[in-house]
Amino acid sequence: MIAYSQIVSVILGLADWTILYALVSISLNLEAGFAGIPNFGRVLTFLVGLVVTTNLADTVFNGTYTNPLAGIGVLLACAVLSAIAGFAAGVLSGLPAIRLREDYLAIFLLCVAEAFVWFAYNNQALIGGVYGKPVDAYIFSWAPDPYLAQTITYIVLFIGLYYLVHRLVSSPFGRILRAIRENELVAEVFGRNVTKMKLIVMGIGGALSAVAGTLYAFFMKYVVVVPTMRVEWTFVPWLIIVLGGLGNNLGAVIASALYAILYVVIRAYEDVITAALHIPFDPVYLFGYVFFGILLIVVSLYRPEGILPEKPILTKPIRELLRRARQRQKK
Repeated sequence: MIAYSQIVSVILGLADWTILYALVSISLNLEAGFAGIPNFGRVLTFLVGLVVTTNLADTVFNGTYTNPLAGIGVLLACAVLSAIAGFAAGVLSGLPAIRLREDYLAIFLLCVAEAFVWFAYNNQALIGGVYGKPVDAYIFSWAPDPYLAQTITYIVLFIGLYYLVHRLVSSPFGRILRAIRENELVAEVFGRNVTKMKLIVMGIGGALSAVAGTLYAFFMKYVVVVPTMRVEWTFVPWLIIVLGGLGNNLGAVIASALYAILYVVIRAYEDVITAALHIPFDPVYLFGYVFFGILLIVVSLYRPEGILPEKPILTKPIRELLRRARQRQKK
């Protein structure tokens, strides 16, 4: 029989992994779903946040924190510094090639991210190289249950960031991004600097994914950079936003939860799966990708717009026009 503590541990793990995937996916959705930027180098800014946080935890903020304000303050400080570095990395990565066509821009961003991953993997001074580096800031030591306190803090932080992104994409800035996605030439004709707007949104997306890197560092407590990170933090978020619905952040959250459930369940029963199928390799990542790929194919066939399609932005004037139209129909 499964113990109560095991059930709680699984639920907390699902919440943490959902938040991590959802943050990265929302940052990618902001660029690809709303602005039409094919960023296949999402792992770059995620890794920037990971590097910044791990080095800060190893030097400036290392130690055990018995005060909740100090512990959460360290988390927020690392998140803010990572966001600044992620914003800069997002802008700089797109600056040389932002005017390229979509396919060339995607290839360029993928190459830049891949170069940084291999640089971090082979540079021991940066983040431990192939051996990794521990996160020596124990910021939740003040809580009777550090794991529960961490998950609650992550949920509160995620809700705040989700609200900010929602307000952003519902603002005139978000409407400009959609206009650029639909037709860059029309946006330029109406006086919008398309290049500047794209760089800004790449910076914002980079900042969000860098914050996810911060949360991942404190969640894992020991960070190792591996070349396959591009799959976990670039291609999986792409699958998530396509499955959830491009241009719909709530859909990205739902798809992130589905992927987290698959990941945690397969991880929990990996020994049973290995023994039952007599396979000589770790089934976690392979079967997670297989099941999620099948789900994506099914959704693409029967609901190509995703689980939750993109919704139009209804401003106050538009709502008023719709209200008047309904009143006229009733008469």
